[in-house]
Amino acid sequence: MKNLVPHFITEKYKQGKFQGILEATVVIVDIAGFTEMTVELMKAGNEGAEILNEIIERVFTPSMDCIYGGRGFVSSFAGDAFTAIFDHERSSPLQAVAAAVQIQNVFNARGLQSTPFGPFRLAIKIGVASGRRGQVLNSD
Repeated sequence: MKNLVPHFITEKYKQGKFQGILEATVVIVDIAGFTEMTVELMKAGNEGAEILNEIIERVFTPSMDCIYGGRGFVSSFAGDAFTAIFDHERSSPLQAVAAAVQIQNVFNARGLQSTPFGPFRLAIKIGVASGRRGQVLNSD
């Protein structure tokens, strides 16, 4: 099971540190075709929901494995997109780029989903940025 709150955040919180500088590489993945597929499959009720769950397992699980395998973590999900952060104390920018390439390979190999309700094509757009960022952590 993956932690939803990164280890370094909980450690800083325990130390009473609520702000700091994070040097990291961020990978943003936006999935094209996911919303349309979801809408169509939900029209099929429980059967469509089960198929959607299987597709999520087939595509998202290996994508998350790429991130966590590269020592990154998922910081947020927004609809059919997610953001992963690779803290430079634990990983390098090259590990983040490698994870992005691996995720692209997952979608290249598994992007076409054949279902009893027709085929659905999933594709991704990926953005990668690296640098330092200060952030105040709200304790409220």
